[in-house]
Amino acid sequence: MEIERRQLVEILENRGDHEQAQQAEAELPDPVDTEQHEDDLRRFRIRHDELPGWHSGPVGEGGDS
Repeated sequence: MEIERRQLVEILENRGDHEQAQQAEAELPDPVDTEQHEDDLRRFRIRHDELPGWHSGPVGEGGDS
């Protein structure tokens, strides 16, 4: 899944992690491939369930489209 870097920065800013938000802004590509950059998400302590559009099952299950 790809996500705009700005969305990740906003997650960090909303938590009050302004220093990490600045670091993410400077270091992450745009867009961020969440699979390719899994280590970066862990480093910034961003969980998949915090990502916009994240869901636990495959697309199409549970009535989501």
